[in-house]
Amino acid sequence: MAITIPEARALVIEFCRWYPVAARLTYCLRDTMEELYGDKGRGLDNIRGGYITGPGLHPGRCDLPCGNLKNAGDLTTTLRHEVIGHFGLNTFTGDQKRPLLEGIGAARQEPSMHDLWVRVEADYAGEPESLKAEEVFALYCGDIEPGHHINRKGVYERGMWSFREICIEHTRLMRLDDLENIALMVAQGLHDRTRTQRNFPALNQQFRIQRQGTNIMNENTVSPEIMFDDQADATETLYGKRPDTEVPGHEAKFDPGEAERIGDTLNGQDAAEGSADLVEEPTFLELEEGQYLDIPLLITKTNARHFPGRRPGESLKDTLTRLARERRGE
Repeated sequence: MAITIPEARALVIEFCRWYPVAARLTYCLRDTMEELYGDKGRGLDNIRGGYITGPGLHPGRCDLPCGNLKNAGDLTTTLRHEVIGHFGLNTFTGDQKRPLLEGIGAARQEPSMHDLWVRVEADYAGEPESLKAEEVFALYCGDIEPGHHINRKGVYERGMWSFREICIEHTRLMRLDDLENIALMVAQGLHDRTRTQRNFPALNQQFRIQRQGTNIMNENTVSPEIMFDDQADATETLYGKRPDTEVPGHEAKFDPGEAERIGDTLNGQDAAEGSADLVEEPTFLELEEGQYLDIPLLITKTNARHFPGRRPGESLKDTLTRLARERRGE
């Protein structure tokens, strides 16, 4: 039985209690794809959600076809996919998001990343490589729970370490642990309000339109060298020379001592309850009769909850680790 719109609305509000930054997005809830997108939505019964952003939509809109979501777990997984995954990538600057996606793309044959890529390649065949890489990140984010990062020591440090080695220094291929480290860093920032949108794409694109000389280039379809508007500014941002950018995408400097003190006195439920009064109410988009939306570039076809080969009680990471071992004959 599919989830109802009132149930979905309550779950979105609850999700925003754990991730207050998510309340800045707009959410559109409908029963079917046709109710969201009109005739363009016909035949898209396997779509679980979508994320779109652009001028007039920043920080973005999350579309949820409730009839395609079986239960609360499916909807929550989709919210994590869209918000922590797709919106979370836009809390990096464009000059940080691009090498992150390139790092994910370069790791498609790395054993611990292989099965994520197999799934995405099957669902997004023919799409640009940068979009596939973004879907790999978002797919993994769908399995992140608040307990994986709230009150956990070293979340920011591990995320920054992985980002630096993979995306700045390029010393090795990304592994699943790196993907997890970066995803948890993003999730924690959405929880403690230290992340906000820093990449502002063109409408329904992954990146903004960038002018170079007399040519206008769409960064969503071109993948040459990484471009910086200002090399010095980009270097300072990536390497953390500024006190408010020590972690990519973060507005505030992380204080390990403060985090430890908070972790000693609050559990996750206490933190959620204590911040409830501070959380903004998310905006829900109501459509007029006959009004339909554009289909997002980023639509969710694969659910981490139902990842092929996943066994009851396994996390997605457990499943991917086991599948890699099985391929090695262990």
